[in-house]
Amino acid sequence: MLTASGLARSYGPRDLFADVTLQLSAGRRIALVGGNGTGKTSLIEILVGDAEPDRGSITKPKDMTLGYLPQDLVDTATGSVLEEVLAGAGEMADLTEELHRLEAAISDPDAATDADAYDTLLTQYGQVQSQYESMGGYALEADARKVLAGLGFKDTDGDRPVRELSGGWRMRVALARLLLAKPDVLILDEPTNHLDVDSVAWLEQQLAAWPGALLFVSHDRDFIDAVADRVIELAEGTALEYVGGFAEFVVQREERLQRIEAAAARQAREIAKVEQFIDRFRYKATKARQVQSRIKTIEKLEQIKVPERKELVAKFAFPEPPRSSRVIAEFNDATVGYGDIPVVSGVSLAVERGQVVALVGPNGAGKTTLLKLILGELEASAGTAELGNNVKIATFHQHQADELDLDKTVVAAFSGGIDPGKRNLRTVLGSFGFPGDAADRMVRDLSGGERTRLALARTMIEPVNLLVLDEP
Repeated sequence: MLTASGLARSYGPRDLFADVTLQLSAGRRIALVGGNGTGKTSLIEILVGDAEPDRGSITKPKDMTLGYLPQDLVDTATGSVLEEVLAGAGEMADLTEELHRLEAAISDPDAATDADAYDTLLTQYGQVQSQYESMGGYALEADARKVLAGLGFKDTDGDRPVRELSGGWRMRVALARLLLAKPDVLILDEPTNHLDVDSVAWLEQQLAAWPGALLFVSHDRDFIDAVADRVIELAEGTALEYVGGFAEFVVQREERLQRIEAAAARQAREIAKVEQFIDRFRYKATKARQVQSRIKTIEKLEQIKVPERKELVAKFAFPEPPRSSRVIAEFNDATVGYGDIPVVSGVSLAVERGQVVALVGPNGAGKTTLLKLILGELEASAGTAELGNNVKIATFHQHQADELDLDKTVVAAFSGGIDPGKRNLRTVLGSFGFPGDAADRMVRDLSGGERTRLALARTMIEPVNLLVLDEP
């Protein structure tokens, strides 16, 4: 359906990728993976037509439909949740609008005064209604509500204006609209970012049975394994395709690297033998022709380049925190909410020094509200919520990367307001994937993933004894 050939893209002096070729055809479900800053979002923007490649081309049928869910949603919705989702039904939505127009015209008392015009209206209505019914139009609203339920909406949420929803819930509306529309090619950039565990499981089932072409970016290995039948990795400045899910991808990538390393070792041995011959007989007249022949052979030889075996692993030691009391935070029958509406009630628990606690639950259950209670941003309306003695807190939230100053360099954004003590901040940045000159890049030139990593590093450098992470 959609074919990309020889795509290349640079960003300033950086070459993101070159010679990328891929095909999105019906029934193919591809996971696009790669490190932060390798160009995944840039490649997607080219595929959907939001950006032009430096080289290469995109070919697709004229009647092909394409649906795209970006990481950052440009919000233009004005209607209710259900109306916005139904609007994605394409031709079906147009037929619905035409039916409503004809129904209004037929019910107009003045329409019956002209018998011929009225008969024409009835004929048109019958034709549109027949087409609407044959395309499953009367089941459309039920299908829309089923999709919304799968993504965590209550049945009563269908009538809520989209503009009242948070960014995460608006993203779910956009995803529901795409799933109902069933485009020929569906491209999703990190679709699970705003979903709870149950919604992710439901989406896995939907996408695993997707009849069209699917390309998605995800850092969730289990999600990739459940959905993808192919993995394309952006690495080494190009795209490498593997058959299977993430587990198969890891095995095949390792086998490929081993083959390349073995071939490079064989080549190195052969080159060493030739160089030994050249050094031995370079100045012997009877061997001059053979020596020159071998020198030319080496000069023309394309050496096998072994990819670097590097995956970003933060080699980082937390600074020594001040000692706190044994109990870091304690709740006793605490209730917290907004105004007179409680969100979380009757919470009793204690977090002790040295514990690592995961807070889980569906969207809307009050996880972020409970964190705000811990951080002192909200007060308990009943019960108590108290921090222990000498507790120092550092926090990281989902949109913290958006608060970085785009006009600063990485090292300037990282070091502002920090007392480095005996530590070299550039060394710390290197452990978070910003080695050498990468620390001098402008924040505005970083990918979304790199900005998040920088914000997380900025949080983790502080000498604190309570670290609160909201979807890190």
